[in-house]
Amino acid sequence: MSSKKEEKYKDKNKDKKNKECNCCCIEGIFEELKMRIGHVVTVYTKHNQNFSRRIHKVNSDILVLEDVPSPFPTYIVIPLCEISIFVYEDPSL
Repeated sequence: MSSKKEEKYKDKNKDKKNKECNCCCIEGIFEELKMRIGHVVTVYTKHNQNFSRRIHKVNSDILVLEDVPSPFPTYIVIPLCEISIFVYEDPSL
């Protein structure tokens, strides 16, 4: 019985998450960040935090920034829904 309750709970949370993050601008942010993997960006969140780091990975839900490089890398994970804006300066300019 507990497994059915857990599944129902997970489904409820999944639907809630999709409603919160389901916005047309998320797709645009994802596409722009995907083109800049390996480059340094400054990300501003909805909670007035900013991070200037190299993009390690991005998918349709999260952005992963490399905080400290090797030998012991650490990462900052930011949900795409929390991003207000990001700034990228083209090094070729």
